[in-house]
Formats: sequence, C-alpha cells, structure tokens
Amino acid sequence: MFSIIAMCLGIIGVCVSWIPGYGWIGVALSIAGIVLGVPAIGGAFDRLGSIGYGISGTVLGSAGLAWGLACQVKHAAPSLDGLLVPLAPPQAWIALCAAFAVAVAGALLMRTRVRILGFVLAFAAVAGLCVSGAWALTTADRAMRPGAAARD
Repeated sequence: MFSIIAMCLGIIGVCVSWIPGYGWIGVALSIAGIVLGVPAIGGAFDRLGSIGYGISGTVLGSAGLAWGLACQVKHAAPSLDGLLVPLAPPQAWIALCAAFAVAVAGALLMRTRVRILGFVLAFAAVAGLCVSGAWALTTADRAMRPGAAARD
C-alpha cells in the first residue's frame, strides 16, 4: 500500500515541482514519495509484484526533488549563487558513484534486521543524489546566462 502512495506522491511531485513559487509543494511531495518508496523497496522483497511501485515512487520522487530544487533556486534569487561551489567533473562523478554505492548498501541492509539503518543510509544517499542533480542543473543554467563569463 505504501508503495502505491509513494508512486502517486512522486507523480504529483514531478508535475508540481517546476511551477515557480508553488514548486516547494512539489518538492515536499517528492520527499514524501522518497520516504515512502525507499522502505517499500526494502519490504517488497517479501511480496512478489509490489517492488515496481516502490521503485517508481523513489525514482519519480528523486526526479521531482532534483527538478524542483533546481527550478525553485533558479527562480528564487541570484543571491543564492554564492552557495554553488564549482566542482570538477571527475570529483562530481566520484561523489555520485559513492552516493549510489551507499544507496545500494542501504537497500541491502533493509533486508536484514537493521532496517532502520538501511533506510537512513538509502534515504541520505538518494537525497544526496537529488541535491547534486539540482546543483548540476542550476550551475549549468547559471553558466548559460548572458554575462556569466564576465563574472568568472
């Protein structure tokens, strides 16, 4: 049941997260989709046929969170540009691979007796991947603006 709710929240989060000003509602719904989708993946190994909803809720929630953060930061104010730290592509790939490995480790831990630790690890890794995706989208958008080369 939680996996279906996670999928619905992920879909609504993706649809609402790009709207300027109101996209924070979509970001919150996307986070709720991730929170319900990650444990649904871990618990779905016991029940056949329900893992797809948990995966789709987590993936759609992650996409909604990354897209929503990028859109809301873009429309919020250029004063947030100071928070964007330039990162070389090899460092970014290492960070993304490490976050993905932590997410996989968390998913595997959810199948054991320490489910809460697995959930925390998986949720933190998925949130890290979403924030890094939003960071990449925002820095790419800032670089394409006119006059960006003059500021650097």
